[in-house]
Amino acid sequence: MVMKYSTLNLGQIEALGNILGGEDNIVDILRGNIKVTLERVSFPVWMTVEIGGHPKEELVPLLERDGFFVSDWAKYMMRQDAFTTLPEQQKLKLARCKVRDLGFTERPTTAQLQQRVKERGGKLCPAELGPHLRRQLKDQRNGDIFWLVMEQIADSRGDPRVFELYRDDDGERWLDGSCVNPGVRWLLGHEVVFVLAN
Repeated sequence: MVMKYSTLNLGQIEALGNILGGEDNIVDILRGNIKVTLERVSFPVWMTVEIGGHPKEELVPLLERDGFFVSDWAKYMMRQDAFTTLPEQQKLKLARCKVRDLGFTERPTTAQLQQRVKERGGKLCPAELGPHLRRQLKDQRNGDIFWLVMEQIADSRGDPRVFELYRDDDGERWLDGSCVNPGVRWLLGHEVVFVLAN
């Protein structure tokens, strides 16, 4: 038998079942006892950022010259082969939301978070967005913090990291690298940033 939706894996089918409320609801939907209405969730543009145009070796000096702080973890991430930059400038439209705004009712893993962003029509952030966004987000309020939904970059111990941008209570504006091991589950109130599809 050839399956109609052969591109879906069992994990995605299970996730769909969870969204529909589990096995009992699925049976009721198939019997016609529950009507399902589809609604496309869209996210507003939070910020438009320009990336590219600088080799990666220039990014940390540019940030520090402009008064930003870059942690050792972030510097390490930017030295890795997985961190690449575009030679030409390109504009990206970004969305920012809480993890729960992506439809989660339980704390997701990083893989689940990445998958949900794609399901909602978004794209993962290119790694170079981290330093460019840090440099262009000059007016971040004290105490504000968020993470990029991106492909992780391994640190010197092999732990996967993503960029974290925050401004501490003293007003220091940081680019950091946050560890997101496979077992780590994101708090529903954490704020994340991803790229909006054109």
